[in-house]
Amino acid sequence: MAAITALMAAATLALLPALESTPPAGPIRLTLWMVVALSAATELAPVHHHRGRQTHTLSLSEITLVIGLAFAAPGDLVLGRAIAGLAVYGGYRRLPVLKTGFNTVLFALETAAAAVVFRAVLGGGSPAEPIGWLAAVLAIGAATAIGIGAVRGILALHGERTATRDTRATTMLSLGLTALGTVIGILAVGAIWLHGAAMVTAGIAAAGLFAGIRLATDQAIALQHRGALEDAIGLQAAPVVLATIALETLCLLLHVEHAEATVPDGGSLRRIHVREGRPTDHAEVSLARRTLLFASIDQEAPLWGRRLPRPIRLELVSRGFRNPVVVALANGRGPVGYLAIGTKRAPERRPSRTDRRTLELAARHLERACLETALT
Repeated sequence: MAAITALMAAATLALLPALESTPPAGPIRLTLWMVVALSAATELAPVHHHRGRQTHTLSLSEITLVIGLAFAAPGDLVLGRAIAGLAVYGGYRRLPVLKTGFNTVLFALETAAAAVVFRAVLGGGSPAEPIGWLAAVLAIGAATAIGIGAVRGILALHGERTATRDTRATTMLSLGLTALGTVIGILAVGAIWLHGAAMVTAGIAAAGLFAGIRLATDQAIALQHRGALEDAIGLQAAPVVLATIALETLCLLLHVEHAEATVPDGGSLRRIHVREGRPTDHAEVSLARRTLLFASIDQEAPLWGRRLPRPIRLELVSRGFRNPVVVALANGRGPVGYLAIGTKRAPERRPSRTDRRTLELAARHLERACLETALT
């Protein structure tokens, strides 16, 4: 990934001299920070498409790209979208540094290529005329081709392949969203051309309001589930209840599709499954077995016969869920429970400080409940 990121950065720098210094003639001009606000708003609401082992994150960023091509200076557009990508992927979703860098550089390269194509096709025409529509479509096509090529390059580099049907379905969804975003962007350009600054002001205000609501909602969800955990702990709830609440919290806060835990329940171990934040079924497991076959990305990784240390409470947080993680609950006589997280898709973002404290609380008291049960 580092090599591809470096190549994309070099390509972006090579395109910069070809960019125009001023936007096309029009009723308004978008500043750098207007571009940042609009771009960040569309990236805060992505569409996740899951096929097999692959997870593809799609957004309607074409809307802001088309508007930016028509009303922003190309340099401001490239820099603004790069800043927005860095803020969303690095600040909000807390992705690893390398992945954040890849997405940020990809944003810049797509935007630079789109700006070059747009101005070459537009010439001295108007973005609100048919020649402007054609220029926008071709510019978005160039950006989309670069994005698809970069992602395919990463997958090929890691030896990952997707079935033909999966590839076709994902590509069709991506192209459909791209076409929708492009059409909306072209219509928005026409509306702005007619009504000028009033439309831009309304758009910036709506973007800011949306971003604020999204961030506040995530914080409220974290606090709500922490409160539920504290209530269950205060009532000395059974390990099964604590485990269920903990797994629901993990799935919802970290956007994990599947999680499961095995905890003592009377004379046996009870395995709890949670999918998309909802418990699905409960299966009895013999206490004598004292193990859990944890489903990794491709295969089951048995823990049988492995000497387990004291519980590793937040290894899952420190790894950011990029790999499957098992939190083992054990005492001196052997394992008494496991907390298995992740597997089917990567999280939308890494946990915030509030999320992390909630997970620490869940892991600490789940461990205590399991150990007390095993010793009695």
